[in-house]
Amino acid sequence: MNQTQPNKPKMRIVFVGTFGVGKTSLIQQYCNEEFHENPVSIDKINKEDKRKKNVFDIEMVDSMGIEKDDPNNYFYFQKCHGCALVFDRTSQESFDALQQLYTNIKKYGSQDMSLILIGNKSDGSVVVQNGIAQQFATEHSMRYFALTAKQHSQVVESVEYLVDLIYKNYYKENKSCYIV
Repeated sequence: MNQTQPNKPKMRIVFVGTFGVGKTSLIQQYCNEEFHENPVSIDKINKEDKRKKNVFDIEMVDSMGIEKDDPNNYFYFQKCHGCALVFDRTSQESFDALQQLYTNIKKYGSQDMSLILIGNKSDGSVVVQNGIAQQFATEHSMRYFALTAKQHSQVVESVEYLVDLIYKNYYKENKSCYIV
């Protein structure tokens, strides 16, 4: 691929959820094919997506769980093309926080933002059943992925689905994908 491609399209995806749901692990698994039991928090990681005719730069942003505590932290949603709303399937509390997080995403984010729901830690002692999570996703027009950040292929499937939605909503519709 041409590495000097001018004005390479850029996408920004934010991973949102309460503290400890696995946002950092999901991003590191997708970008670096790594999983750490106790990952060091990250702000963002960039990765190239070469699956399309054009090469895209994808900025993966970790909200670090701070958006729940202070409305001033909703800057994470600005200029984002997509959002992975993440909860921990072993924690009812993380699932219960989704509605408020979703409301804030819709209030402060772009109207065109593509969304998915990720139920992480599916390999643990599951408390939140798939049916309940799927109902939430359906009610909010999202696709639901039950997975574990330990499995690279599952993480890739969910993120690539979101990237494809963004591509369809922004790039194919001749909207700008250069707002990062």
